[in-house]
Amino acid sequence: MSSLAAAQNLNKPKDAIHTEEDWNTWSSVKRGDPYGYAKAESERIVFGMYNDGMLNGCQVTSLNPGFCLGPVLCKAHTKSSCVLIRQMMYNRKYLTFYTYFVDVRDVAKAVVEVLKRPGTEGQRFLLIEDEPHHMNDVVPIAETLFPQYELSIKPFLSP
Repeated sequence: MSSLAAAQNLNKPKDAIHTEEDWNTWSSVKRGDPYGYAKAESERIVFGMYNDGMLNGCQVTSLNPGFCLGPVLCKAHTKSSCVLIRQMMYNRKYLTFYTYFVDVRDVAKAVVEVLKRPGTEGQRFLLIEDEPHHMNDVVPIAETLFPQYELSIKPFLSP
């Protein structure tokens, strides 16, 4: 399991479509995105080792989900992607950017599908919606679903 952060290249226009052929070449520690850098580099290393036959026959398939949202099943998960919703509920600052959202339940289905389906080894699969959205796009959707809350995102450091 990797992340869209390994493929989403911020050198592309904000509305660019990303594919499995893309690699994140923008992120770095100096640019303030060690997560994206680590995801891209670790995936490159694993695929390099796989292609060089260094993994003793282990198969490699990379699933790269976008920004995962969905039901939270334990307290530890409230510190992951769904922190966006918490920040909206408390009107706190949050890093805003364009991204692709995905339902965590669809990610789980994709994991099962990759395990069942032959011929997926050596491939990457982006688990994303058709078009990118800005983080602020979540606010009106969440307000419709949860009218009892006053929601907002206070952006800071938007790439």
